[in-house]
Formats: sequence, C-alpha cells, structure tokens
Amino acid sequence: MEDQLTPNSTTGSVRVRPRTSRACNVCRARKVKCDGNLPCRKCAQSRIDCIYPGGVKSRSDGTKRPIAPKPTQQRKEPSEAGTDQATQPNTRTYDDPVTNKKQQELRAGIGAFDRNTDAYQFYGPSSHFSFVQRLYQRIRRQSNAPLNVLPQLPEGLRQWGIERQIFTHGDEKSSQKSTIPDGSFLPKELGEAFISAYFTLMHPQGPILIECEVRQTWNVMWTGPGLAPEHSKKFAKEKAILYMVLAIGARLTDYGDASPSSSDEWAHHFYERAGVPTDSFEETSLLGTHLLLMRALYGMQIGRPNMVYLYLGHASRSAMALGLHRAQVVAGNNSFLNRLRLTFWTIFYMERMMSMFTGRPSCFLDDLIDAPYPDDFPQSDGGGQNIEFAYIRAMAVLGKISERIMVGNYSPTRAKRVADLTEVNRVNGECSQALRDLLDTLPSYLHFFDDKTPTGEAWQEVQRSCLGATYHVACILINRPALVYVTFFDSKQQAQESIGDRIDIQRDINLTVSSAKNLISLVHDSFFNRCPAMRRDGNMVYFIVSACLVLLFDVLDTETTPAHAREVFQAVEKGLKCLDRIDHIGSTTGRAISLDVMKIAKDALKSTEPTSHLGSNLMESFTWLNNEMFDQSPYDAAGSWLYNSLEMPSFDYSTVGMTDLFASSGVDLAGPSDSNQMVLDVMGQGLQVADGSYIPSQSVPQGLL
Repeated sequence: MEDQLTPNSTTGSVRVRPRTSRACNVCRARKVKCDGNLPCRKCAQSRIDCIYPGGVKSRSDGTKRPIAPKPTQQRKEPSEAGTDQATQPNTRTYDDPVTNKKQQELRAGIGAFDRNTDAYQFYGPSSHFSFVQRLYQRIRRQSNAPLNVLPQLPEGLRQWGIERQIFTHGDEKSSQKSTIPDGSFLPKELGEAFISAYFTLMHPQGPILIECEVRQTWNVMWTGPGLAPEHSKKFAKEKAILYMVLAIGARLTDYGDASPSSSDEWAHHFYERAGVPTDSFEETSLLGTHLLLMRALYGMQIGRPNMVYLYLGHASRSAMALGLHRAQVVAGNNSFLNRLRLTFWTIFYMERMMSMFTGRPSCFLDDLIDAPYPDDFPQSDGGGQNIEFAYIRAMAVLGKISERIMVGNYSPTRAKRVADLTEVNRVNGECSQALRDLLDTLPSYLHFFDDKTPTGEAWQEVQRSCLGATYHVACILINRPALVYVTFFDSKQQAQESIGDRIDIQRDINLTVSSAKNLISLVHDSFFNRCPAMRRDGNMVYFIVSACLVLLFDVLDTETTPAHAREVFQAVEKGLKCLDRIDHIGSTTGRAISLDVMKIAKDALKSTEPTSHLGSNLMESFTWLNNEMFDQSPYDAAGSWLYNSLEMPSFDYSTVGMTDLFASSGVDLAGPSDSNQMVLDVMGQGLQVADGSYIPSQSVPQGLL
C-alpha cells in the first residue's frame, strides 16, 4: 500500500510516515489504530497482554515471550487407529475469546442434586453421565448451552431414566434394610454356587483372595456355634469377606430360566451382614483393605459408580497407609509379598479406571509409587483359579495411561485456550503410542484384538474381555472431545477452522467411532460365543452403553450418509442384544437399560428429520425402531417383545463351569423372605438364620469334626 502523507505543522512541508502493516488483537477488536509496537501503546497504557496473530505475545508486565515457529513438514493423513498425533503443524494461531470459551466448556462436568435427600454428586467431562447430557443437548439442539447450572438433576439424565444409576432415593431394593426373619435358610448347594460364581467371574478381575481360605471360613460356618473358633476381630473380618463373596456371587450366579429376584435378596442380605468395621478406617489391615475393595466390587455389580469411587478411595488410602505402594515394604520373592503387590496393583488399576469413568481425581501420584508388579505364581497358591497376573500388570499400565489422558485431555487447567491444543495433541499422541506398546507385552490369551485367538479357560476369557473393553474405552476418551467439539459449530469444517491444524477433528472422530464398534464386537463375541457366563457381570453395562452412546452421537452429524448411519445402527443393535442378555444391574435389568438406549436412539433419529431422511430409511432396516412399546412402562412387556424381535438364543452355561441348580429338578429357591418354606429335604443341608446368626440345619458331618 502507498505510504501515508501528513503535513508538518512547523515547516509546512509534507513528511512521509510509514503505515504499520499489522495490528494486535485488542486493537483489531476495538477497531482503533495500532502502532505495531510490542507492546503497542494502547495495550501498554491499559496494562493488558498485547498479542499479535501469528506473532509474539507481550505480557502485561512488559516481558516478551516468543511463540514457537511453525513447523514446515507436511501433516500426516491418518491411516489407522493410533496414528501419531503429535507431529501435526500449526498453520495459524487463534486467540478468539469465544473459541477459547468453547474449549473450557468442552471440559466442564455436571452436578446432580437430589432434593429429596439433599445429596449431590459431581461427574467430570470424561464421565458417562456428562456425555449422556451432551447427547441430550445435541438432540434438543442446545449444544452451546452449559451442561447444567441449577442445583437439580440434569434434564437428559432425568428424561432417559439415568438417575437410577446415581441416587438410591425411590429405589426400594437399594434403600430398604434387609430383614431376614428367623427360619429362613440358605441351602448349602446354593451358597457353594455363590462362591463358585465369584471365583469364576470376579476373582480373575481382582485376584486378591485365596479360594481355599474363603472356603475354610465357609466350612467353619457349618460346624455350629460350639465348634466355631473364638470370636476375634480377625475372624469377624474373615467372616465379613465371606459374606461379601456370597453377596457378589449371588449376583453372578446363573439361574437359567428361573427368576434372579431371590438371589438379589440374598445378595442384599449378605452385603448388609458384612458391614464395614469401624477399625477398617482407623486401624488399617490387609483384611480390612480387602473388605473395602470388595464393597467397591459389589457397587460395580449394582451400577453405583459413586459408591464404587468412594470405597475405592478408602481402599486406596488404606493400601498406602499399609505402605503397599513402596518397594521397601512389598519387594521380595515369597508368595505373601507377591500377594501384597497383587492387592496394591488391583486397587490401583480399579481406582484409576473409576476415576476416569467418573471424571474425578485419583488418589494416587505415580511419582510416589515404586512397588514392583506382581509375579506369576509357579504353581497354584492355595487353590486360586489363575496363577498368571499379566492381566493385572496390563491393567496397571492402563491405569497410568488413564491418568495422563485425564490430566492432558480433560483437565480444566490444561486447555483454557486454543493455543493449548498443541500440547493436548502431543499428550494424546503419547497416550496412543503407549496403548499400542502395551499390546506387544500381552500373552496370547489376552489378545482381545485378534478374533482368531483360541478360546481359553473361563478366567482367561474374563480377563481378555475386561482388558479389551477397558482398552477401547481409553481409546474413546482420548479422541471423544473432537466429537463433542463439532457440536458447538454449524459444520465440521467450521470447527476445524477454529483450531487450525492443531488437532485433526475428522481423524479423531473416526478413531472414536472405530473404538466404539470394536468394543461392542468384543463384548458381543464374549457374550454369545467365547464366554457366555460374562453376561452375569453387571459391570459390562457401562462399557456397552458408553459405546452405543458414542455411535448415536456420531450419527447425529448433519453430514452423515444413510450407508454410514446403517452401519452405526447395526453396531448399536449388537450392543442392545448384549444388554438384553444381562439379567440385572442393581434394581433394574439389562433389558430395561437396552430400552433406555432404544429410546435415546429413537429421539436421535427424530432430531435428524428436519434435515435428512435417515429416520425413515433406518426404520425400514431396523424394525425395533418402529415399535412404540419401549416408550412405555413397565419394561417387561416391551422387553419380551425386544427379546423376541432380536431372536435371542439360549445358552448352556455349564460349559464354563457354572452349575445349573434348577435344570429338570423343579426345585424352588428359598429366598430370605420365604420364612415358612422348607426346601432342605430337596436341597440338602442349609444354614438357618436365627437371631442374626447362622446355625447348621442338620447334624455336623463327621468330616468336619
């Protein structure tokens, strides 16, 4: 441009003053002339940061900080999951306040308030509940609205029935006290089935107990009060742990076509009978730590993430109070020290996973932990079902990666501005690489990523499924923010332009959707082929629902094609089949939760009708979307229709070592409330509840004297 001419007031001549070629962001926003200095005169007078687009920044104190020069290499195009995310250049520097605010909103959580009990819970941006509310807002076209600002339950959680997973108010089965009248019986065969179910499905996920010790305590219960050992704090904790094994096992036991309601009653009864001794919080012990962890495991089975988070926090602090996180305490070659390491790393990985799932801080600091990982046992130690602990070592690594994901991607202090996304992208790339490196360390029976892996023993299949599901959730959470960020804009292109090349939004969305599909396929293969007994594990509900919601969130995109939407709903339908096979999760059932997901899917399709014909096209391919029954309650009628329409097969769970107590015997279970029903002549021996204690119903067997 031509130089600007200005008259000289003293000489009358005309002098030439060069026109500045740049203006700082503040002067641009105010539409005033900028002198181009660093800092410029107006910013210096106002004592505010002076920032130039693509240039340098001067702080309000007058110091200068150069911005790193832009790399010149070309950006790599993603070719597969886990493509290196840390090598992309920044072609522009953005500092738009509105865009920065969107980055902060992306890392906001939700609060849930129950006015009836004055209870309040917070869930961070990585949590399942926050994402449910995001999905609800997108369907209602309220993506730019804050998640929730009032002390109440977020509308999406209330409309879709998710509140029952947060609060126990109104949930009679979860809130009522267990009242076991004298005369109720626990048949011996049933109690042993509970123990077997625990060691088949739960023990592989957290092998902290020794089966022979639990069964020894169980046998002591059958010796009668006169032959039982003297009461002591240690025996009280051993008995409490046995009760927790029975409580969890009651929820994991397969009943075939029989109703699981009576097992729920026994589970609730034994959970309350176990209790938590006060000295578990005041005088730490290994048994007390195990008890706290097992109460967390019970919370997983009834779908109470807040309960799980709290008990795992108590167990974590108890473990650290014992020094289990330090090598000087647990290093050594004997089996007891190895068991201490096994206890610590089990608590560690579960606490880290639950922190990520709830979007809350972890109790552990990695820099303060030097405990070695547990070693494999050369032979079975005390009758435990698995003697290899590659699963625990792998989950511990996942726990460390999850903390980096949480801090790097979801921390409200790490990504306040668009410029911070360069660091976020670098951390995401490192986490993706760490996940890929983990796969190279796994033994063949844990190769969840290989469909051709031979079916292993029951405990191996349980570990394979749980490890794979957790791995895929970690992959989802690395890339899921891109899926949400797009909803703040009118198009993906506009969202991409707002952040430049710091993050490839379409790549991250593709990786998120791919991980969700892989998770559902893994669980479906486990439920219907490799390990059908896994359907008794209520904790799998979280993984399935999370994957389904990611897919439904993606299909709402205005650029979605009918072919892509059909592919997505095929994966969602597989997830619904898996949910329908889970008998119960807390006070509800997997079938009821599958109906919740179906309602969400239908609402999602309705929201696309103004701009596309996806709804009509998909309803022709997926008939369950046409049925109005899942909009009604109770769920049983609709659930029966869903069960028939999806053509659910039945399975013989005895193939994985689960006992069918009811096959062709016609025996009814005596639940805790059936005080007048005597079934001992058919079932054999039983423990009778009398004045809060258990006494054998028949004489003591000679083998126990």
